[in-house]
Order: sequence, then structure tokens, then C-alpha cells
Amino acid sequence: MSLFFRFRYAILFLATFCMACISSNMIAFNFTQIVMRRTNWENASFPKNSSILLKENDVHLKEDVLPVLVLNSSHVVPPTVPYSSREKSALLYAVGAASIVSTFPFSALYTRFGARFVFFGAGVASAVATALLPLAAARGMAAFLLVRFVQGFSYGSIFAAIGFVCHRWATLREHGLFLSFMTCFTSLSVGMTNYLAAFISSTPSLGWPWVYYILALFTLLPFVLWLFLYSDQPEKHRFVGLSERKAILRDKTEAEIVRSCNMPYFKILTTKIVFVIWFNAFADIVSAVFLITYLPTYVSKVLHYGVRETGIWSSFPAVVQLPLRVLFGILADKIGCASEVNKMRLFNSIALVLSAFFFVLVGFVPENLPFVAILIMTLNLAAVACNTGGFYKCATLVTRQYAHFVVAGIQFEKSVTLFVAPFLYALFISDESSLVQWRAIFIGMAVVLLIANAFFVVLATDQPAEFTKAKKKKDDEEKGGEWEEEKEEQREMNGRNE
Repeated sequence: MSLFFRFRYAILFLATFCMACISSNMIAFNFTQIVMRRTNWENASFPKNSSILLKENDVHLKEDVLPVLVLNSSHVVPPTVPYSSREKSALLYAVGAASIVSTFPFSALYTRFGARFVFFGAGVASAVATALLPLAAARGMAAFLLVRFVQGFSYGSIFAAIGFVCHRWATLREHGLFLSFMTCFTSLSVGMTNYLAAFISSTPSLGWPWVYYILALFTLLPFVLWLFLYSDQPEKHRFVGLSERKAILRDKTEAEIVRSCNMPYFKILTTKIVFVIWFNAFADIVSAVFLITYLPTYVSKVLHYGVRETGIWSSFPAVVQLPLRVLFGILADKIGCASEVNKMRLFNSIALVLSAFFFVLVGFVPENLPFVAILIMTLNLAAVACNTGGFYKCATLVTRQYAHFVVAGIQFEKSVTLFVAPFLYALFISDESSLVQWRAIFIGMAVVLLIANAFFVVLATDQPAEFTKAKKKKDDEEKGGEWEEEKEEQREMNGRNE
């Protein structure tokens, strides 16, 4: 079938861009923290005798000291003081905590109400919080943390939406394609955000607040389209033709087609392969999130690039990953010389084993070869692009109509990594310019990636779990909606004809 003139692909592109916008709103802080300064200094209070005596020509303050500069025995509080490491960590923890809190509630909301209005609400909340972020930062840490919490809460809606949209709109032969596109949202948001932030932040007439104003506007536009174009019932959508409707529904059981309000939590949580999927996702995501979160810092402090160069080179690996992720997703569907389960093993091994190799390798690249380090980081994220043909695809094929819950579990893990990444950073990195300290983290991540992949190779399957085949109860059938009623009417008509 042609890739064009199929409305499901329009939904796929729109969903991906909406997810990228929510992600961009959240990760913009990863870059702007380099240039952001505390703006409410005149209202700050400091403990008695907290002044720090510096030499007259020494104007460099460490990030962890209080914002009190004493020159020539007179107190001077600079109007622009860097945020401390503790404050930066708190602002990262805020989005992590919010995402953890919201992940499974969003999954339950999708199960009960569908994705149209729920995901739209998450997008609007993210846009409003992002537009208010510069004002909140000026008000103080409490307001700043609140806005970051809202950004993280909205971010918790993404992964359940991936599973939900994939199940509702993708044919069974296109799970790799849909997953590869939608999971591009991270790479797309990193590339889009870091480039935008680098140039706007370094433009004197604009400055870093305009990064958030522009991102907020970019978020509202696609979500308005989402509200008017998306439907939880593609088989009833006015833009979906008969042939496309048949393709979407082919080989799906009635239990998969009719949206159920019940979730077999116990059966899902007692299925071994589900935990293997989650373990692989955790190993893959914690390494990728750490890389994405601290790559600007690594490029700036270890590789010694300037602000604009940091924006460009920290975005480069994510930008390169975009077309590769789509390509690997298509290959995961189209390769016919291997069974589905062996294809998943292959793609998962490329994603995790190669990533482990590149993590070890980059830890030993000397600081005087910065471009080599950038190249290896790029190859690392390129290898990770294969994960949609591995544990992601396994999740949707095994859990079918309940995939949004399992993929939401991956989102939960991603939210946890927003705590793990700063924890690892605080535990191992005391000197941001020390390659040796970064190397210890890279090697540890490589070991975890190899262990996770070993479990997946042994236990991976492409067969739907038994709980996906369960017959629906009578009261569930009555709630099946208009689609179920139409099927009943069709059966009656066939009976009369016979």
C-alpha cells in the first residue's frame, strides 16, 4: 500500500509532533540552565555571616555558594547569579516526580475516555506552564518548581498515548512503523529544542525567556489539530475509507477492536515477558535519558565547546537518530527472511549491545579529540534507534489492546530515570570537566544494557498473551458502543439472507 493518501499516517505524524512538543517544553531547561540566572536576587534572604570573601579580581563563583559577593569589604549582590547545583537538581526532580505521579492515571484515563480529549488536555496544560515559566522563575523557586511539576505531569501522558494510538490506528503489520515514528518524539524534541534554545538564548534582543514563549505557541497549534482530527474509533472516522478501515481491522479480534473499560492488571503483572520488556526499557532509557540530559554539559565542560557550538553538537546525535529510527521501524516490519521473534531479538541486540559498546568506547576518547567523542555519541543514539523493533514491538504484539498500559509502564520507568540520572550525576560527577568521572557512569550503563539484552534474547515472543483473548462479559458487551451495535446488526442481516 502507498504511504500516502492513508489517513492513519496523518494521525501518526500529528501524534508524533504533539508528543515532541510536550517533550520540548520539558527538556528546554536542560539547555537554558546553562545561561539562566536567578532574577529575584533583590528579595533573597541569606544566613548571617554567609558572605564569601573574594579577591578583587576574582569574579568567578562556584555554583554551590550563596549568591553573596563581597568586594572591597562591601556587600554586592550581582543581579545575575547562576542557579546552584542543588536548585538545578530540584528542578529536574520536579518533572520526574510529576511524571511518575501521572503515568498510570493517564493510562486509566485513556482506558476510560480514550485519547482525544485526555491528550489534548495534557498538551494545553504543558503549553500554559511553558509560557508561564519565565515569570515563575522570576517569582522564585516555589513558583518555578510548580511550573516544572505541571510540565512533568503533562509529560506523563505520552507513552500511554503511544500504545493507545498504535493499537487503535496501526495495522498488525505496521506496529514497527508506528512505534518508530512516535518514539521519535524524544530525538525530534532534542534536536528542535537545542537548536532553538542555542540561537535564541545567544540573541541579545531576545534571550532565554523567548525559548519558552515560542515553544508554548508551537505546542498549542498541533494540539488544536489533534482535537479536530483525531478519533478513538478509526473505523468510524469520516476521512478513513473502506479499504483503509479493512486494513486497520484485519486479523484483530472483537476484544481488540471494542474499547474495554476493564484492565486485567493482575494477569499483566504476572506475565514474565512483561517484566523482561520493562527491564530492557529501563536499561535502554536510563542510559539514553542520561545522555540526552547531560550531553550539553558534557559537550560544554569536557569537550570545551561554546554556547552555540554546544547547542549544535548536543543536538546532532538526536537529529541523526530521527531518520534511522523510522528506517529501522520499517525494516522491522518488512524483513521477511526471519521470523518475527528473531527480528525482535536482532533489533533489540543492536539497540542495547551496540549502545553498551559505544558507551565504553567514548569513555576512553581523549579530550583533545572532541569530534571523535561527538561521533561515538551519535553512533550510540543511532544504535538505540533499533529499540522500536525490539522490546517496544514485543510489548504491543504480546499485550495487544492493553499495550497502552505496558507502554505506560515504560513511561513510568522513564520518569524514574529523571531521578536516576541526576542521582548518578551527583554520585559520580564532582568535577564536570573530568573525563574519568564520566567514564565510570558510561561503563556501569554498558554492563546493565548487556544483562538486560541477555534476558530478552532468551524470553522474547511474538504471540499474544492469553489475557488478550479473554471473552468479554455481558455488561462489557453492552458498553461496546456503536461499533458493537453495527456488528450485531450485520449478523442479523446475514441471518435473514440465509
